[in-house]
Amino acid sequence: MLATRTTIFVVGATYTSPATIQLGARAFTLTSDHATMMGGAPMVSSSPGTTTNVTMRALTLGVPNVTAKSLVVSGSTLTLQDVTIEQPFQVDNVGSLLIESSTIDAAGITSATTSITRSTVHAGITVTGGSLRYDSNHFASSSSVAITKPNTGGDVQVVDSVFVTSGTAPVIAFTDIAKLAFCTFVTTQATSIAAVACAGPAVATISSSIEAWNTLDGGCSTTHSLFAGSSPPGGTGNIAAPVTSIFVDLAGGDYRPNATSAARGQGDPTAPGADHDINGASRPATPDDGAYEVP
Repeated sequence: MLATRTTIFVVGATYTSPATIQLGARAFTLTSDHATMMGGAPMVSSSPGTTTNVTMRALTLGVPNVTAKSLVVSGSTLTLQDVTIEQPFQVDNVGSLLIESSTIDAAGITSATTSITRSTVHAGITVTGGSLRYDSNHFASSSSVAITKPNTGGDVQVVDSVFVTSGTAPVIAFTDIAKLAFCTFVTTQATSIAAVACAGPAVATISSSIEAWNTLDGGCSTTHSLFAGSSPPGGTGNIAAPVTSIFVDLAGGDYRPNATSAARGQGDPTAPGADHDINGASRPATPDDGAYEVP
C-alpha cells in the first residue's frame, strides 16, 4: 500500500490489531503522535531472510503487565525512536534492534545485535549471544536486574550509564566476558551485595565507575573506580571515599560528582566510553569517574 511512499503516519489513539504486524522486505518509517498499539502476540514481527530497515517513532507498544511479546526481530533491522515498550521483546540471532531515546518498561532477550542508547530503562535485558551496546541510559528499578550475561558467548559493552535500585541483588550479573566503564551505581539498601556480580571462567572488566553501594566488589576485575566506603578493593587506581562526599545531591538524585568529589579526574582515558558522558558532553584527557563529566 505504500507504493512509492516511504512513511506511514498513525494518528494518536489506541489501536488493537487482531493479528501480528508482519514486516516484509520493504523499508519504511512508521511515525505517530504517540499512538498506543495493542494486539497480536507478538504485535510486530519480522521473518528470517528479510532485509527490512524499518523505523518506528513516537509510539507505545503494548500495555503494562502483559507477558505477550511486543516485538520479535528476526532477519531485519528495526529502529525504535521515542517509543515506550510495555511488553517483552526478543531479538533473534539474525536480527538487529536499535532503541534510541525511548522508555523500556518490559524485559528483553537478545541473541543478535542490540543497541540501547539515551533511554530510560525499568526492566532487564538478557544477552544470550550476539552483541549488546548499552550507552548513556538511566536504569531504575526496585527489583529487576538491568543486564544479565550468561556464559553463552556474545559481546557486551556498557558505558556512561546510571543504575539506581532499592533492590537487594546486584543490578548487573556477568558470567562471561563483558566491558563496563564510566557508569554510576547507587542503592538505597543497606544490604551488603555488590552492584555488579562477576562469575565464570571469563572475567568481566569494570573501569572508571562509581559504586555508591554497600560492599566493595563482586568478583569483577575493576580498575580506576571509586567505591563508597573506607577502603577500595584491589586493582589499579581504585579509591574509596564516604558516600556523602561523592555527589552533588545524593538524596535529591543528582549523581554528578561535586566540586571536591574524589571521582574528579580519576577515570581511565583509554577505557570504553571515555570520549563522552551520559549527556553527550566530551570528556577531557583526565575524565571523571562515573556517568557524568562535570565541567
